[in-house]
Amino acid sequence: MTRNYQEMTWTPERVARFWAWQSRHPEQYFTYLFGDTIVRHLTPWLNGGKHVLDYGCGTGFLIPHLSERAESVVGTDLSPESVAATNDRHGGIASFSGAFTLEALRQRPERYDIITVIEVVEHLQDRELDALFVDLRDLLAPGGMAIITTPNDENLALSEVYCPATDEVFHRYQHVRSWTAETLEQRVEQSGFAVIRAFTTDLSDAGWRRPVQALLRFAERLRGGQRAAPHLVCICRAADPRP
Repeated sequence: MTRNYQEMTWTPERVARFWAWQSRHPEQYFTYLFGDTIVRHLTPWLNGGKHVLDYGCGTGFLIPHLSERAESVVGTDLSPESVAATNDRHGGIASFSGAFTLEALRQRPERYDIITVIEVVEHLQDRELDALFVDLRDLLAPGGMAIITTPNDENLALSEVYCPATDEVFHRYQHVRSWTAETLEQRVEQSGFAVIRAFTTDLSDAGWRRPVQALLRFAERLRGGQRAAPHLVCICRAADPRP
């Protein structure tokens, strides 16, 4: 008889503890593995953005790549440990203007031409997702753009692990929802944003620059273990920007 396991309930306290621990393992962050490739894929929308905010920056591995294309880059994250790690790691970058917790960032007067939200929305429950779009509206400069990326139609069950302490299962990277192009566009528009462009791609694809990695990825796809376009990208701006 197959047993049905209870899904973990991610309380704010559990989320905070998880990311405090996860911040000790930066090599597992998507932006650590593919930060340069992510920014290269997004360059057409990053060009011209003088002031950039990386929302949900984790331990800051996207910061150096964004800093090559902007006059000022700021990071923000829910985890104080991640914010501290970002500031320690990148304090010597001239265009890096610091990382702040979300609470601290909301008190600052700066507004941003571009806000990157890289692999964040799959981690957010409804309440936090609503807060994200409020933050985007409040933090974007007039006419500014948000760049949202997330896994494409992820099968969450494939990454579940079991916690013997609570007798629950949870996604090993704390993903709580899966997005398709249709559901992401719908949610963005429902939140008062106009979609400029939405598309699927592979943000980890470095092409000819990493031939061995490309060959391994191709072999994995042949085995059915990875889709050709594993990521969604949505470029949007506030439909009725605040003055």
